[in-house]
Amino acid sequence: MNYNNTKKITFGKEVDLKDLEKEYETNTPEFKEWFEDRYKGEFLGFTWIDLRLKNPTDPEFTNADIRDEQNEGMSVEEMQYSYRADGWIMPPKFGDKFFPLVDLLGKFDDGRTRGLAGIEENERWMIGARIKKPDNSLTSKISTGFCANIFAPNRTIKPKDYINGTVKLIKSGELKRDRTDIEFFLTQKGNIHKKWPDNAGGWITKIINGIMEKSEKPSVSSSRKLDDKQWRSYLKKCDLYGIDGKKLNINQISIFKIPSRTAKARAIYRILEKASINEHTYIALYCKDDFDAKQIRFHLNDFMSSTDRAHHQMLNYANLSLGEINNLNKLNDKKLYTFIILPTIIDDAKHESAYKNYQVFDKDNF
Repeated sequence: MNYNNTKKITFGKEVDLKDLEKEYETNTPEFKEWFEDRYKGEFLGFTWIDLRLKNPTDPEFTNADIRDEQNEGMSVEEMQYSYRADGWIMPPKFGDKFFPLVDLLGKFDDGRTRGLAGIEENERWMIGARIKKPDNSLTSKISTGFCANIFAPNRTIKPKDYINGTVKLIKSGELKRDRTDIEFFLTQKGNIHKKWPDNAGGWITKIINGIMEKSEKPSVSSSRKLDDKQWRSYLKKCDLYGIDGKKLNINQISIFKIPSRTAKARAIYRILEKASINEHTYIALYCKDDFDAKQIRFHLNDFMSSTDRAHHQMLNYANLSLGEINNLNKLNDKKLYTFIILPTIIDDAKHESAYKNYQVFDKDNF
């Protein structure tokens, strides 16, 4: 590695990458074997990741179906709280977790949540481990993601992640849709046997069945395949006005992909955060999963209804915590948030027209 400027301040502590290489014994055969078996690539040394050169909307933060929730910003807030409470925690030697992985171009291969949380906390430098993979194929990228996320307990890779990632490989043509080939890939490239030894609980069989089933039928989807960054660019071209009659700035709008296991929690967090500084929250919703128009509308309505229910529960909590001094039925329930529905349905005349004219919908007319 290049030993120029190996010392930097990260999360309030000075760290020297040369000391890390000694601490983790990176030049020993044991470490090299562990790293290659764990991540299916060669360790090229520690490096400093300059988070000021990163943007949360960069393509590198769109994970290739590995730990799907990470792509949606899940647990970024939890990671921020961890940073505030404990700072940067050094991973144990030869343990389940390691430093964020970056490729030869300095782009995240793993550790995106830690990177996003660092950006949100305005940290500049983060320690990364450079990895050289066998090639630049989608197979190498996905296998690294599978292997890097086998750990306990609550944010480990899930069966859905194995299924989605492997189906993507099949659709790309890099993996044959054959049970034997799929099992070989999951075992040799994805280390699935370390997650479920001896097919524990029959999970490997269930996952292979899920892959075979999901890759069999061509997807008929009504979802417009745009991501956060693309929808953000779209919104910049829209004339949108806030409740005060002033034109909205794109930075005033929070964009959420649904369905998501934590999108509602993140939306509520954003609403409370904005309310604490007396600001209104604008929530733009879109869907790009493989659903038909009816399913898309169901998920949009479900998200908004669920958020409204959470709003009412917060009112009840506030009332009870204050000793029931207010009769909620007599109060003017002023919601401090507004939903913006993006024209996400491609085979719907109304949505197509809105999309072509840079328009959006409110919660009642999409």
